[in-house]
Amino acid sequence: MCIDSVLLCCARTTGVPGWAIERQFGSLISSAERDRANRFRRLDDRYDFIVAHGLIRVAAGAVLQREPDSVEIHQDGSGAPFVKGLSASVSLSHTKDLVACCAAGESHELGVDAESLASHERLREILEIYTSVREQTMLGSTCDTEQAQQLVDLWVAKEAVLKARGVGLSGPEGTAALRTIDCRLISETICKRRYIAGDYDVSTWTVGASHVVGLAVHVNESIRVCPPVLLDLATSGSPSATRTSLGPL
Repeated sequence: MCIDSVLLCCARTTGVPGWAIERQFGSLISSAERDRANRFRRLDDRYDFIVAHGLIRVAAGAVLQREPDSVEIHQDGSGAPFVKGLSASVSLSHTKDLVACCAAGESHELGVDAESLASHERLREILEIYTSVREQTMLGSTCDTEQAQQLVDLWVAKEAVLKARGVGLSGPEGTAALRTIDCRLISETICKRRYIAGDYDVSTWTVGASHVVGLAVHVNESIRVCPPVLLDLATSGSPSATRTSLGPL
């Protein structure tokens, strides 16, 4: 893979036993990440965390042409991940039953977000506050079923842009930044939408019938976005084998 490419990886965790997740990703995470994972009360949340922090090393290793276990991931003051000692950019997101992460060689402004389609009612109230007139018009022109999809889609696009900016959602800074993001839909297919949001090019994909994943990249970045890939955790034998176990969304 070219070092000026961004790779987006997704993994469904539904129905994957804990021992399989530990076998594939447990040895990749740091002791500090293990401690954070153990703080989750629900085992599903714990294993989603392990997959996210292991998969981000697999993605970074693929774009940097290194083994995943040689990639050191740390968190900055806001909790955002970064690759220690190497010029690379990474971002991750995990929601119930799905993990998403992206990686690129060199330093780029990029961010990823994932959300369940089941969250559309919760997001409806939030987006009523943070949508622009253009976005409200776009949402109002669709039927209820399509609007549920677009609500989640719009939220994922906005949060991916926030992450690309390096701004966390929590706190007044993130709230203020969220108000400034105006997403303009420029193309749409059955499973993919593309938006322009200020200085960011945002693509969102529907994963199955349950989730939406979004990737934001600064428009001035000279970088190729590879087709996103979905990892089947049930059939992958080890982290190093995931490169051949990835299939298109």
